[in-house]
Amino acid sequence: MLGPYTPRQNQLLRQLPDSDLARLLPHLELAPMPLGEVLLDGSQPPRQVYFPTTAVLSLVQLPPDGIPAEVAVVGSEGMVGLGLVFGEDQPALRGVVQCAGYGYRIRSAVLRQEFDHTEALRGGLGRFEERLRVQMTQTASCQREHSPTQQFCRWILLSLDRLAQAQPAAEPHLIATILGQNRDTVADATAALQACGLIRYARGHITVLDRVGLEAMACACYQALRWQFSPRQPDIVA
Repeated sequence: MLGPYTPRQNQLLRQLPDSDLARLLPHLELAPMPLGEVLLDGSQPPRQVYFPTTAVLSLVQLPPDGIPAEVAVVGSEGMVGLGLVFGEDQPALRGVVQCAGYGYRIRSAVLRQEFDHTEALRGGLGRFEERLRVQMTQTASCQREHSPTQQFCRWILLSLDRLAQAQPAAEPHLIATILGQNRDTVADATAALQACGLIRYARGHITVLDRVGLEAMACACYQALRWQFSPRQPDIVA
């Protein structure tokens, strides 16, 4: 482990009993996660899976025809590469770093073996999978029913909930991919929120000036996901 970073900054790893985490520690590697890095490309099963600690990742669906769009946000409450652990067919999902930071990676074969033999890990990942499915379903509904500006509000708030700092990074091309919109639509949404005094966007970062106002402008999907998929889940008693 390096500096202030520890696997227990990830909620799933933090909830493991000491003895279970001790078996994983030799295999967990601290990994920088720079903005925009593709950790999973969606074309083949990953050899490694990731437990974010300070980074925030987007799971982006890659339809055969159409514009890629984000289906879930994952921060320190979860992991990326979950389908492989459960032995499921891999959907065409790309894992992209939307807010730079750090996390831990581990070879998928090692985690799969530990999953088969560790009740606490199975339980934690099972609960996370359920919440992830809820988020994906809610996000798909949001993309069908709500405006790009409402979706942008939801994205900012979900990112902010998972960050220690108050300034999510926001490169226009990445936001466009995340929201499944073109860059002009994202620019219009950004301008609308700035005109209302809710955010300031400069040099690739969003500063939230009025969180209450931002929540009011967001659709109800944010509140549903905030309570269903909070990164601050209580610890599980082993």
